[in-house]
Amino acid sequence: MVKRQLKTIRYTIFRTKWGYSGICGTECGLLRTTLAGPAPEKVKALLLKNLPDAEYEKRFFRTAQEQITAYFDGTYINFSKDIPIRLDGFSPFASRVLNACRDISFGQTVTYSRLAEKASGAARAVGNVLAKNPLPLIIPCHRVICANGKIGGFSAPGGIKLKTKLLKHEGVFSSRQRRGRDSNPRYPYGHTGFRNRLHRPLGHLSINSFESLVLSFWLQQDCKKIGKKRKHNT
Repeated sequence: MVKRQLKTIRYTIFRTKWGYSGICGTECGLLRTTLAGPAPEKVKALLLKNLPDAEYEKRFFRTAQEQITAYFDGTYINFSKDIPIRLDGFSPFASRVLNACRDISFGQTVTYSRLAEKASGAARAVGNVLAKNPLPLIIPCHRVICANGKIGGFSAPGGIKLKTKLLKHEGVFSSRQRRGRDSNPRYPYGHTGFRNRLHRPLGHLSINSFESLVLSFWLQQDCKKIGKKRKHNT
């Protein structure tokens, strides 16, 4: 009888603008990620909990490292579906929740109840699954908020304060959250987020026709304000 050979779990810790992040997995896909923290030893301990035999590899999943680093640098990043992930040990329902959450784009928010509809489950059950999310950022659970507009829980180190910081980093329009609505899929960035997006590197900028119309309207309004000020000053 031939013994089944287990794939080696590898990991790396790397520096970002917000601190140190870590990723680990096998050649088949990522198993875990961590959000950025100030102490690399604490990041490593969190990343490798119950994985004592993981081996360090500096260039492990280099694409994921580059995208995470760029995200914390302020670049508009939707983490590539080309980065394979493994959800070993999760139930079919939990896997549906996590995969549905992975579809939430940069700058968008979705309520727990809306995500529950997509995964055919209950909102409370969705919250329990997201609390165990092994791949923050790659699976952006920080973009899931309450139906009443409250930000909801966040089990990662840093808690709600970090969740708020991540959403502000993405330019999520806070007043939309207070009204308790999901981000409009045609207008996901909100007033602040879209303007911030225009200042990101052109290589990462893609503006659809609706957003172009909104931008044109803003520019017209700005020009009118400038004209009124000049008349007032004269």
